[in-house]
Amino acid sequence: MRIAVIHSDVGPSPTPDDMDTIVQAETVAAVLGGQGHDVTMTPVRRAVRHTVDALRRTSTEVVFNLVETIGGTCEGAYLLPSALEQAGIPFTGAGSHAMLLAGNKLAVKRLLRSAGVPTPPWVEEMGGEPEHMAGASFLPGPYVVKSVWEHGSHGLDQGSIIEFADRVAVQRSLAQKRRELGGAWFAEAFVSGREFCVGVVEEADGPRLLPTYEICFEGGKDAPRLVDYAAKWDEASAQALATPRNWEFSAEEGVLLQRMEASSLMCWRFLRLAGYARVDMRVDSAGVPHVIDVNSNPCISPEAGFAVQLERSGIGLGRGVGMIVEAALRRRGAPFHNTPTRKAA
Repeated sequence: MRIAVIHSDVGPSPTPDDMDTIVQAETVAAVLGGQGHDVTMTPVRRAVRHTVDALRRTSTEVVFNLVETIGGTCEGAYLLPSALEQAGIPFTGAGSHAMLLAGNKLAVKRLLRSAGVPTPPWVEEMGGEPEHMAGASFLPGPYVVKSVWEHGSHGLDQGSIIEFADRVAVQRSLAQKRRELGGAWFAEAFVSGREFCVGVVEEADGPRLLPTYEICFEGGKDAPRLVDYAAKWDEASAQALATPRNWEFSAEEGVLLQRMEASSLMCWRFLRLAGYARVDMRVDSAGVPHVIDVNSNPCISPEAGFAVQLERSGIGLGRGVGMIVEAALRRRGAPFHNTPTRKAA
């Protein structure tokens, strides 16, 4: 089968997260090539129509979509799926509608809250209300200042957990982030408890849950309990060394794990995800898991959490990549707003 592995154009001065995109593309290309497919690797630039035209000329049968940014921002990542849908070329992962929705953290939070899936309260820039509820009172306390569109812990560091006493202080902080790094920002109430990641991969009869892992925070009592940019992308940093994964849970934690799995499957359905996904959660003092991020096309490099989830499930990275391609082919010709209904695992 002729498969094109399409990835972001990292440019002449790539950041660590940009370089991981290349690692993912090389990994996937090697896996698919080893399975006997005719594989090419291609970066996508701002004018996605040129990429799609080239795919048509080479009679590409399916695209493995690893595009995380277009024009240097995650906000445009949905453009390639949209163009591929219009061209009728099958591609892996989320469709354009799901990619656009899941890419906007505020849109995800509004949808989940309306569906009854717990997610931390938040404050939007320019006077948005906590929990997106008009008239809701401000909740003083610690918040995490996050980018609305950018992912991969963009802009997160050891100073990103901020104690806010009032809404004015929040707005000043969000405006400062916009000036420093550009783009839109919001403040999410910080849930200081445990953090978990739930993986999902699509099988022929629906989504399959992968082993859940916990991110442990071992930096000491004064270290922020946060996976910041260094923890995610600098393996030698103190932050990365202090945030190992835990895969072993007691029988008493079974109910919590089941609750997180149920929330993850709800995210899968409500956002119309496809192929594969990862849902990140924090657990509050009452034992309630809150969704803090939904990754529609999570990192699949060999050391990434999702790849390890595939290995620990017994599927393995090679078979997992094949399953993601098979899911794309099953959706051949399906419009983005009418993806197949997926039953619970």
